[in-house]
Amino acid sequence: MADEVVLRAGGVIDSLTARSSSRYVSAGGKKRLIALLSIMAMALLMGQGPAIAQTVTGSLSGTVVDSSGAVIPGAQVVLIDEATGNRHVATANGGGRFSYTAIFPSTYDLTVTARGF
Repeated sequence: MADEVVLRAGGVIDSLTARSSSRYVSAGGKKRLIALLSIMAMALLMGQGPAIAQTVTGSLSGTVVDSSGAVIPGAQVVLIDEATGNRHVATANGGGRFSYTAIFPSTYDLTVTARGF
């Protein structure tokens, strides 16, 4: 007979299966074994919380302005990873703002183009 203990913590699901035979473990002992496994699994998951939340990506945002400081909405902003050649393209919004999320650490080339410039 197998009992399954499923723990859910922050989107992480770990499943432990405790296998026992009534010949070796009494019903009370079986419940204690499941409780002990549950506590151990929760302790393991709680210790892993900060490590799971760490990330290796960053973000980049900015505002496109001309030499007088006026914002340039609709400007095309191209970010190219020099090591891989991966291109990320963004368009500045009405306030000239653009952003990139989940970009990996690297050396990038940033190019901005707009009509009339």
